[in-house]
Amino acid sequence: MVEYCQSSVFQEAFEQNDYLIIQIDTDRLNEPPFELNLNQPVETIVAAVVEKFEVLMQTAFDANFWFQYREKILFAVAVNEIECWFLPLYFKDNKASATNNCLHKLNTILRKRDEKAINPAGKEYKYYDKLSRPFCKNKTLIPVSAKNPSFHIFLETLRHLFGAGA
Repeated sequence: MVEYCQSSVFQEAFEQNDYLIIQIDTDRLNEPPFELNLNQPVETIVAAVVEKFEVLMQTAFDANFWFQYREKILFAVAVNEIECWFLPLYFKDNKASATNNCLHKLNTILRKRDEKAINPAGKEYKYYDKLSRPFCKNKTLIPVSAKNPSFHIFLETLRHLFGAGA
């Protein structure tokens, strides 16, 4: 992800897209080059990740690039893993709001339902697309997102940008 956000491919993506969403899992951002303290409130972690990526892009390109495109870059920061955002679809208890071992929790319930587990070594885009389909309905999306703070932050960003129906 870091390399992509510093690449010419990333820079050229603005020629064809109105917005770019950068999805970032934080589970390994306590390591170099980020070295973030992940034992903080979710809001603090999300803000720190966004700030680190802003600096990264300003360093990779120039300040003009950042100021020209910063409103078109949306950060979807998942604390700890993107799989945490799926948990409220499958759990009604406190696991719905979990932010640790989310892939394991999700795979456990998928197996119990006789569904395919996610292979951590080779995650498949099409399977994530299938798992995320319930999010296409606001009646599901809004209550589910409220159970995961980092998902909620991302949706609030979209709502602020595109209006209440987003």
